[in-house]
Amino acid sequence: MPSGTIALTNNSTTVGGTGTAFTTELKAGDFIGVTVGGAPYTMIVASIASNTQLTIAQAYNGPTASGLAWYGVPSTLKYAITQQVLNDMATNQRGMIAQLANWQKIYSDAASVTVERPDRSSFTGPSWGYMANQYTTKVDKSELGTAAFRDVQTSLSDATSGRAMLNGAFGFGGVPPYVSNAAILPTGACSIFGYSGSNTDPDYTTRSGAGINMGNGAGYIMQVYVAAGGANLMARVVNQSTGNRSFNTLWGTANTTVDTNNFIKRASPIARLTNDISKMQDDFAVENQHKIAGLVSVNAEAEGVSAEKVSTGIYQVTGAVGLADEGWTLEVPQDINGNRLCFVELATDKEGVITVSVFKRRFDVDSAMIVAGEPMDIPEGRWIDLRLQMPEDSAWNTRMREMPQAAESEEETS
Repeated sequence: MPSGTIALTNNSTTVGGTGTAFTTELKAGDFIGVTVGGAPYTMIVASIASNTQLTIAQAYNGPTASGLAWYGVPSTLKYAITQQVLNDMATNQRGMIAQLANWQKIYSDAASVTVERPDRSSFTGPSWGYMANQYTTKVDKSELGTAAFRDVQTSLSDATSGRAMLNGAFGFGGVPPYVSNAAILPTGACSIFGYSGSNTDPDYTTRSGAGINMGNGAGYIMQVYVAAGGANLMARVVNQSTGNRSFNTLWGTANTTVDTNNFIKRASPIARLTNDISKMQDDFAVENQHKIAGLVSVNAEAEGVSAEKVSTGIYQVTGAVGLADEGWTLEVPQDINGNRLCFVELATDKEGVITVSVFKRRFDVDSAMIVAGEPMDIPEGRWIDLRLQMPEDSAWNTRMREMPQAAESEEETS
């Protein structure tokens, strides 16, 4: 503590000292601190007259008192305290501004924001607005049933029971895996597969296509298979333990035809020849599965075949190389009693042009046989079925050759 005591007079700027040394302990600008009646007072020294008298910058507003203990505070210390207070205030202000900037980012709709922590480290994550928007399209896990608690497959061929399937698993929802021999597919799972026609499967051989494989887990697989082009639909059961197979070709509109007399026949390239297209019913084109070319309705395998009328009862069919080498070749329209409505003769020239000659039926007494009579047109609303042999470069045969190549190329890239 400084030496001596001081006396203060209310509303006076003069401070008197007893036993004090103002000239050595203070200077103008320093501060005097004193407690009067329990209340602290701080006064700035304006000037020093002597060791026992000085003047303060502002009149003392407390009660008159003497014999007061006092202390001095250098002005430099006061300035340092003031500067520190200002520094602390500025630091706090900057922190508040930084926090407001952080909150502005947090309250935005941005997918990703970066904020600064109080320790100057940073954190990057989604804003609250972005998260709130995401929640509107999310479903509570309790609404997903048991699916929310299922493990997903570890691979597209993982057959572990109870796992959630991946898109493309076992061929579902994606490009099916290609196999070289569908007879050895796993028996413990159902799957979709593609077959490239690599000639290693004992039944499908060179017929590339795709199928569904169903296993019973006991060494048996059941398959339904569609060959390229859709002309062959097959089903089989394979006992992988013994190698025994039960193979069936399923019959439908792709590999059969309903002839002019409503009988189902094995089909290949088929042409339905009539006299007047405008007189035919809708089923003449097999629900638009056939194409009309001149006077014929042809299936996909006979694409490129057409026909025209040359004269009464004489028709020419072009685009094939002749009639089928095997099996049936001709079906003539009949009445409800099974009697043929006309007599038909067929001739094929070296160019493959087929001439169809239609005659009235005549009974020959000498031979006791039905023979050709006068030429006549094909009866109205009826047709003659012709089963044909197509050239190697026909549209159908070309597509059939290209499909295995395309399948092999897809297998290599998948």
